[in-house]
Amino acid sequence: MDRKEREKDLQTYKVSRTADLESIRDNFPITRSQIYMNHAAVSPCPNYVRNAILKHLEDWSNMTPAFVSLTPFGGEGPGQGNTSGVKESFATLVHCDPREIALVPNTHLGLSTAVLALAIKKGKNVILGDPVVEHPNYLAQYLEGQGIEVRFVKRRDQRIQTEDVERLIDDNTALVFLSYVEYSQGAKNDIRAISELAHRHGAFTLVDAFQAIGALDVDLKELDVDLMATGTYKWIMGIKGTGFLYVRNSLIPEMKPVIFGWANGPYYDSYTKAENGWLNGLHLSASRLEAGSMSIIGFTAAKAAIDYLLAIGMARVEKGVLEIRDYLVARLSDANFNFNTPLKGDSSRSGIVNVKAKNAAEVVQKLRKKGIWISGGFQYLDGVRISPHFYNQPEEVDKLVDELKMEI
Repeated sequence: MDRKEREKDLQTYKVSRTADLESIRDNFPITRSQIYMNHAAVSPCPNYVRNAILKHLEDWSNMTPAFVSLTPFGGEGPGQGNTSGVKESFATLVHCDPREIALVPNTHLGLSTAVLALAIKKGKNVILGDPVVEHPNYLAQYLEGQGIEVRFVKRRDQRIQTEDVERLIDDNTALVFLSYVEYSQGAKNDIRAISELAHRHGAFTLVDAFQAIGALDVDLKELDVDLMATGTYKWIMGIKGTGFLYVRNSLIPEMKPVIFGWANGPYYDSYTKAENGWLNGLHLSASRLEAGSMSIIGFTAAKAAIDYLLAIGMARVEKGVLEIRDYLVARLSDANFNFNTPLKGDSSRSGIVNVKAKNAAEVVQKLRKKGIWISGGFQYLDGVRISPHFYNQPEEVDKLVDELKMEI
């Protein structure tokens, strides 16, 4: 396709997308005054989440039955509150059983809970993603301190290659821990193939899916992962302080909680039986990894965010994210930008695009003063990271690219 034909296709796409999103954009007040393409960092609050929070505050202020039924929002037994609604919504979003879901305050606490509950033995090895593109954490140092060998799989051709994981893995590997989508430059890893490889060697897979869920139609059963954690304040467009931990059903009996509290298991039905405490063992579900009270207001907001995405349909959301991403890549390519994001093939696409810029942090601040939100700096491979969502318009991309051409 020559440049003239491609430009015609892009213009046709602009017209059709504008008509498709007219009513949806009303749910995002920020679109009236700013261009927001920073969902890989934190999403602005949509109206439907704001309304859910306001209703919750009203119920809380008046101690209505709706509020009391949620207290204290942890565990799953009588007297332990009601978490089934938000778990059912999230399980529908990622195609799993609600009993495979535990509530956590954030992604990294979910990931840490999973690693600790696995009780990996000294002398085993664990494969971790390239520290240059993975989100910073203390895991490698912790594992090495426990006598566990850490093997980093370095990116090649801008992404993690399955064959490089295969070269590192052996029958002594306990865990392979990778991101589904790399936070810095948006490469999507082939988690399905890596899971199959790990299971062939008797290893478990743990996935950080924070940069995928809410933007892509994620099917945990299709990916065949054992453990996964995510938060809600990025692509799901929820609120900080809320997240989810997925534990494959067959793995739940092996997972022993290392953070202890009243929510780890069901209560005895009589105080005379509670000689060693009220808990009668552990929950038979992933709720055994919940220790205590969760943010009621946070998970109320999270449920509203998830239910909206389900109403729109994740196939439609993913289609919208990848279409606006492709339009962004086309415009940046036309302007001769150099990419940190891998562009070869459709299989590695996500909602994140990163272009190189030596003055990235400065560019971000200049654009923010003009009401355009992106991220950038040394932690993004000396680039600017752009992360539009399904409600963003092509005209917003055009404005962003024009500004970048003047600043980079």
